Amino acid sequence: MKYYGTVDSFDEAMGHGFITPESTGAMIGFDKSPISWNGKTPPAVGERLCFEMSDTVGESRAINLHSA
Repeated sequence: MKYYGTVDSFDEAMGHGFITPESTGAMIGFDKSPISWNGKTPPAVGERLCFEMSDTVGESRAINLHSA
């Protein structure tokens, strides 16, 4: 299932950040590695993304991210 949300924060040095989904409002973490666009451009705060959810070890993460 596809979800949409905006980038709340992103730490370039660590390669991870948080997205606020449009559907729930509870922030979800993501890593830079599953981003499906130009790897040279980090996601910007406020940027709208499309993503899927993965639940590993009881923690939800955004995967298969791309610009929306």
